[in-house]
Amino acid sequence: MRSRTVLAAAIAAALACVRPGIALACPYCAGSRDAGTAYLISAVGMGLLPVGLGLGLVLWLRRRLRPDAPEEPAAGGTPSDVKPRA
Repeated sequence: MRSRTVLAAAIAAALACVRPGIALACPYCAGSRDAGTAYLISAVGMGLLPVGLGLGLVLWLRRRLRPDAPEEPAAGGTPSDVKPRA
């Protein structure tokens, strides 16, 4: 499995060196009249991506490291301190 990934990466790198035109990032940005708008939208998206990932990591760690909350009885269930009749 690893050898296939390495081979695919090597082929992609070789093609990018031989034919750099196929490695263009975004044909829409290069050939559009609204290239400035497309660039702005993609730049904002890429700028907000790390913020979202960082916020998600903080929230996940906060939930993961929080001590367990005491259990509440389910709706209609009996509290744990009341014993059912026999």
